[in-house]
Amino acid sequence: MRRTLFASFIALLLAGCEKQNPQENREETEGTETGEGLFAMNDGNASVGEVENEEGSLATEVDRLLKQTGDLRDQGKYPEAKASMIRALSILRQLEDKEHSKLIQCLKVLVDVSGEMQENDEVLEYAGEVANLALADEDKGFAYNRIGLACFNKGEYDQAIEYDEKSLAIYLEAGGPDDPNVALNYNNLGLAYVQKGECDKAVGYFEKTLAIYFKILGPDHPEVATTYINLGTVYAKKGEYEKAIGCNEKSLAIYLHARGPEHPKVGMNYNNIGLAYVQKEEYDKAVGYFEKTLNIYFKTLGTDHPEVATTYNQLGLAYFKTGEYDRAVECNERALAIRLKAFGPEHPYVGMSYGNLGSLYAKKGMKGKAMDYLLKAEVIHLNKLGPQHPETKNIQRWIDSLK
Repeated sequence: MRRTLFASFIALLLAGCEKQNPQENREETEGTETGEGLFAMNDGNASVGEVENEEGSLATEVDRLLKQTGDLRDQGKYPEAKASMIRALSILRQLEDKEHSKLIQCLKVLVDVSGEMQENDEVLEYAGEVANLALADEDKGFAYNRIGLACFNKGEYDQAIEYDEKSLAIYLEAGGPDDPNVALNYNNLGLAYVQKGECDKAVGYFEKTLAIYFKILGPDHPEVATTYINLGTVYAKKGEYEKAIGCNEKSLAIYLHARGPEHPKVGMNYNNIGLAYVQKEEYDKAVGYFEKTLNIYFKTLGTDHPEVATTYNQLGLAYFKTGEYDRAVECNERALAIRLKAFGPEHPYVGMSYGNLGSLYAKKGMKGKAMDYLLKAEVIHLNKLGPQHPETKNIQRWIDSLK
């Protein structure tokens, strides 16, 4: 269950919707030699007993890989978890008597690990396969939910809402109002409405989410922590910074206890607290929290993950507020490079980076360069967010100021 905003804070929403878990020390996955042996072809003279033994060994290896993948995900080592699950899926596809339920299970894990790595096209591919193979309502509801999340991550918010509502309807009928998957869909709908600038709707969905999680999971569950992150994001967007900090401190306490001090979700809390301190004009505190965030992300996510871009973006905002425009430009250029690679040239996050760079160059008196970036941002925001979105209007104000 997943997947966290000020104007320049949006990428964190992505982490908000968790089955998450929103992210990879680069260590080799164990068992490569064993895996190669298991994939060896039988010779034509293999006896029935030998074939059955191999089938049994392959099935046992799938179980081992499923457990290994779960352990790696708990440690935030998502690339290794994904590699482990791809091996398991490859084994299952070899078996003549394929276990349909286990195939679905492996695909669902791949969907979530790909989501944690924000590989949205792969999420759509694997979730689409789950939807096509699904025999149970739960599996189809899962597929729709994750397709909605991938659409959200691609900046397609209306499509995200459409799929989340489909998933919500399935789970309400199948599991009732206290089903954790109902809470998950409420959470994701809240995230989408934040991006559409409809904060009061978002707060309502997050409060519904928390009510269900308190009832069925208790107050110290990681899903509660994730929802606090998202609720804190909305309060920050509404200018209620003390509430935003309070939500993130509650989330941080849960994650430190459940995941340890170097988990990506801990980094996300530090980032959000830092951003709230930017808005409170306590910039030294903010920079300290952003640096903590980057240290965790570099260790667990690597240097090219979208969450790293988000934190560079926030650090750039802190430098912007203190008038350190060259440092702010450097941070935003790093964020832009990551986002272009991760999302492509037309994503709203890319538009936000263009907008940030445009406003920085305007502050530096470089009007021509500023206008180039701002016009790029305007095109993306108009296409993806529409003319009435606060981000679009902000970009247009900057353009007007330079004319």
